[in-house]
Amino acid sequence: METNKKLLAMLVEKTFKKHGVKNVQSNLTKEQKVKLRSIVKEMEQEVKAFVEKAEKKEVHQGNPQKSAPSEVNPPSFSETTEGKPYVYRKKNRKNR
Repeated sequence: METNKKLLAMLVEKTFKKHGVKNVQSNLTKEQKVKLRSIVKEMEQEVKAFVEKAEKKEVHQGNPQKSAPSEVNPPSFSETTEGKPYVYRKKNRKNR
């Protein structure tokens, strides 16, 4: 989780720099700060619930582990042109 916070901080900093936003002290009242903190906490809870729900759904679908997609070898030229006229195969050989 700490890594995500660091990554987010870096992306925000880069975006601010890109758009010329300078680090300026905000003038929020204590009430506004409390409201902002509560909004952020609610959002964190919603995200956590969403992630947990997605993980449960993934387990129900038979994928208990997250794995990298398996490599799929595309069909060879001869496999894709099998059963097609010779002219078609000859024409598309130039595109290789």
